Amino acid sequence: MGYSGKVLDLMEYANDAAAQVAYASSDDKFAFQLREHKFYSAYNPDVTFSEPSAGVIRCNSTAASLGRGYVFVSLPRAWLDGKKIALTWETSSNYANYPFYAKVYDGAYDRSSNTDFPDGANFLIKGAGLLHTIENLGGTNASHTVTTVVLDLSAGTEDYVTIIIYLHDGWDGNWGWYQISNLQILDASNNVLRSYDSAGDVVMEVTGTYGDYGLYGNGNINLTCFSESTIKVQGSYSLKGIALITDSLNDTLTRTIDPTISLLNQDIVRFDVRASRTGTNIQLQLRDSGLTLSTHNINIKTVDTWQTEFWNLGQVALADKDAIDRIVLKITNADADNTFYVDNIQGLPLRWYKKMGLVS
Repeated sequence: MGYSGKVLDLMEYANDAAAQVAYASSDDKFAFQLREHKFYSAYNPDVTFSEPSAGVIRCNSTAASLGRGYVFVSLPRAWLDGKKIALTWETSSNYANYPFYAKVYDGAYDRSSNTDFPDGANFLIKGAGLLHTIENLGGTNASHTVTTVVLDLSAGTEDYVTIIIYLHDGWDGNWGWYQISNLQILDASNNVLRSYDSAGDVVMEVTGTYGDYGLYGNGNINLTCFSESTIKVQGSYSLKGIALITDSLNDTLTRTIDPTISLLNQDIVRFDVRASRTGTNIQLQLRDSGLTLSTHNINIKTVDTWQTEFWNLGQVALADKDAIDRIVLKITNADADNTFYVDNIQGLPLRWYKKMGLVS
C-alpha cells in the first residue's frame, strides 16, 4: 500500500520454551510448598521439614506419628505437557514397605487449605485426578535421579497441575523420611528448562498444629507465558500469558530487542489482545535504549474476545522512540486470575490509519 510500518512482534514462537525465552518473566522461579496432613481422624501426625544440607529439603515422620507429609509445587499444565520431570531424591525408614510417592495430579493445591488437605481424609482430588506417577518407593533407597518419559497431560482439565512428593506413615512405631536434592523440568531432548529455587530457607508459617505448613525456597510462579497455536489473530501463533491472583501484581514479561527498532516514522502502535478479565489489568510498555519507558493501559471490554488496540505515540518524544530495546507486558491489577493473549504488535504511520478509515 506504500505505507511503511515496523513490525515489533508477530508472536511467532513455535513452542512454549521459545516463548518463555523471548518473554522472560520477572517471577518464574518455583519454590516448594510444605504440608503436614492429619490423614487419620483418630491418630495424629508428627511431621517436620528441614534442610539437612544446602539445597536439600527433608520431610520426616517420627515413630509416634501416623499421617502424611507433602512437598509439592503447582505449575501451569502447559509447562509440563510434552516435557519431562527429573527428580533426585532418597528415602529412609525402619520398615521395608514404608511408602513414598512422587506423582503428578491435576489442579493447583494450597499448603494453607484445609479443604485441599482435610482432616481424616485423602487430599482433595481435582479435575482429572492422577495424571502421572513419577516413582513409588518402599523403605530405604539411596539417592538417585528418576526421569519420566515425555509427559502427556492432555487428560487434565485444569490450567495447573501439581507435582506432589509425599510419605504415608500408617504404622505405629515405624518412622520414615525422604529428601529432595533436585527437581527439574526438561524438554524432550533432556535440556533443562527450569529447576526449583533452593536459595531460601525452610520457613514454617504455621506450627504446633496437625496441619503445619510452610515454604522452601524463594520462588513462586505468578506470571508466565506460552506459545498459543489456536487462539490467534494472524500467522501460526500468539503469546498466551497466565497471571495468578494477588502475587502477580506488578510482575512483567519482557522481550529484549536486539538490534533496536526505530519508531521515528510511526505514529501509532496497533496490536491485538484478549483476556479472561474485563477492565484495565494489563499494560503494554516500550522502552527506548535511553531507558525511558512509555506505557499504554489496556482496557479489556469483553471477556475472551479479541480487540484491536491503537496506541497513539503523539505524546512520546522522538528521542524516546528512536531505539526501542524492550517490549514489556505488565500486570497492573491482580484481583483475580487472568489468562490473556497478545498478537500482531506493529507500528504504523498515521496516514495508514487515515487510508484505512480508522481515523480522520
